[in-house]
Amino acid sequence: MAVLSSCFGKTAIKPEGEPVYLEQRTPYNPQIQQMLLQQKSKWFIGEEFNFNWYINLPNWKFNGKWTDYPILRDVSEITGAIPVIKYPKGNFNDNMNLMIASGTLPDMITFEMNDPTIDRLIRQGLLYSYDELIDKYVPEFRDEIPEDVYQYTKSELDNQLYGLPSFFISQWRFDQKNNIGVLAYHVREDMYEELGSPDMTTPEGFIAALRAFKQKFPTIEGKPSIPLSAGENGWSLEIMEQSFGIKPLYIDQEGNAHLKFKDPQFIPFIKFANQLYREGLLDPDYMLKQQPQLQEDFENRVFAVPLHYFGLGDASQKYVAIEPMQAVPHVEFPSHNRLGWTFTAITKNAKNPEALIKFARYMWSSDGNLLVNYGHDRENYIIRDNLIESTIGAEKDGAWTFRFFYHEWIPLKEKLQDVRGPVINKYAADWSAFYSKINPPATSHEGIIETQILNIIVSEYPKIIVAESEKKALELYGSMLDMMKEAGLEQLEQYYDKRYKKNIEQFF
Repeated sequence: MAVLSSCFGKTAIKPEGEPVYLEQRTPYNPQIQQMLLQQKSKWFIGEEFNFNWYINLPNWKFNGKWTDYPILRDVSEITGAIPVIKYPKGNFNDNMNLMIASGTLPDMITFEMNDPTIDRLIRQGLLYSYDELIDKYVPEFRDEIPEDVYQYTKSELDNQLYGLPSFFISQWRFDQKNNIGVLAYHVREDMYEELGSPDMTTPEGFIAALRAFKQKFPTIEGKPSIPLSAGENGWSLEIMEQSFGIKPLYIDQEGNAHLKFKDPQFIPFIKFANQLYREGLLDPDYMLKQQPQLQEDFENRVFAVPLHYFGLGDASQKYVAIEPMQAVPHVEFPSHNRLGWTFTAITKNAKNPEALIKFARYMWSSDGNLLVNYGHDRENYIIRDNLIESTIGAEKDGAWTFRFFYHEWIPLKEKLQDVRGPVINKYAADWSAFYSKINPPATSHEGIIETQILNIIVSEYPKIIVAESEKKALELYGSMLDMMKEAGLEQLEQYYDKRYKKNIEQFF
C-alpha cells in the first residue's frame, strides 16, 4: 500500500492498486477559476487522498473513472478527495457477499435505497454511523440535514443515521403535489391531432383510438406501425395495471396485504391486455425491446406509450401527456420515491472516516450539489427567481453522473415537467408503504420464496398476455397463481403484510 502524507493528525492510506492523482487540464476562465479557489478555501479536507467508492447498482450506466470528468476533477480540487470508483462485476449480490465474507469492503458504498444488505451490514457492525462521525468530526453537519431526511432515513435497528439519500422528497412537495409525478400516458402529438384528439380515458375509448391509428397508419416508413408500446421489457404494462386500480400489493377489506396478482381487478386487466395483443394493437415484441430499439420506435413508429416522463429520450418533443385511461373511479400512479433513490454509507474498512464524512458533507451541501449535479453557474445552468431555470448539457463533463448525494437546496424547473406537469402530478401518490423495505433479504427463507415466485412471474405472466384466447389467458392466470401458492406464497405474503403495516404507521 502507498502511504500519503499525514492529514487530520493521522496517516491516510490509499486504496489497493495504483494511486490516482489529479491531472493537469486546460485552465477555466478567470471567473470559474476564482470560484474554485473560493470553494477550496471553504471545503478543502486535507492533502490529496484516494478512497474506494463502490457503486452497488447493477444497471448503472456511468462506468468511467472519476478523473475522466472535468467537473468531478473540480470536486477533487476543491476537497482533495479523489474517489476510485468500483462497479459490480457479474452478479452484484455475489460480489457483495464475497466482500463481506472476505473482509474486503470498500471505504464507501452506494446502495439502492431499499437494499436489504444495508441492514445486514448494520447488524454485523460493518458500517459507521453518520451520527458517530458527525459528532466526532463535523458537529455542524447535523444541522445541515433536514429533520424529515433524518426521520425517514435513520435505521429502524438503533435509530442511528448510517447514510444519506439521493433525491429525497420533502413533505411540502406531496402536500402541494409539486413536481412529484413521474408517470403518464403519452401519445404522438401530430398523429393524435390527425385522429381528432380522441378521448382515451376509458378502456373503450383507448382501444378505439388504437384501432383508428392502426387503420390510418398501418405502416410507417415501410415498417409496421406500433399502436401501443409497452416500454423496456414490457414494463409499461404495470402502468396499465394501475389504470385498473392495481397497486404493488393488494390490500383486502381487512387491511391485509397480498401479492398484487390476487387483486380481483387482475381479471378485467388480463382480458383487456390480452385483447390488445390479439388485435395486433400491442407491440408483438413488447417483452423483448431494450432502450436502443425503443428510441428508434419512439422516433418513428409508436403512437401511444404509458411511460415515465423522461423515458422518451430524444423523441420527447414529439409526444404529449394525456389524461390516463381510467378503468376504475380512482386511478393513481406512484410518485417519485419520497425516501429517495440511493443510500451512501461509510464502512468500517474506511482508512480515514474523518475525511469521508467531510467529503459527504461537501457532496450534500448546496455548493457540492450545484457543481456535481449541474456544473458551473452561467456556463452550464442559470439561477433565476431562486430556481435552476435552465440547464445546458454538461453530462459529458461529469455533471449528473455521480448524483448520489442529490438534495434539493434549490428547486429545479424542468421543461418537461412544465409541459406535462399538470397531468403527471395530478395522479401521483405517495406509495412508500408499498415499497419501503417490502422485499425480504435475498438469503432469508422468505427471500428464497420471493425469488422463486419472481421466476414464475417472469416465465408465466407473458404467456397470459399473448394467449390465443381470453379463455386460455384466464386459465394460464389461474395456473400461475397455483404455482405461486405451491412455491410458498402464503409465507411471503405474511412478510409483506407485516412490513406494509409497519410502513403505514411510519408514513401515514
